[in-house]
Amino acid sequence: MPSIENYRGIIPAIACPFTPDHRIDEPALRQLASWLAGHEGVVAVMTNGHTGEVFSLTPAERAEVTRIVADELRGRLPVISSIVLSLLHT
Repeated sequence: MPSIENYRGIIPAIACPFTPDHRIDEPALRQLASWLAGHEGVVAVMTNGHTGEVFSLTPAERAEVTRIVADELRGRLPVISSIVLSLLHT
């Protein structure tokens, strides 16, 4: 598994594409991950990185996004999953 030794370079926070019925669009997510990974200077890809849609995903869906991206990149680059803390006000 690849690792980042110096954290120098670009680590884009990947946006999660959705289908019209609000499900994770796996083919589009895979295509986006591969496209990002193919750019010079990109040293890793971050999933669930506060790109907006992350707060509409369940914890299981966040894990699924990371699994899909990691599977697509298959060790070409590290995949970093952000930790999202949702605060509920009562």
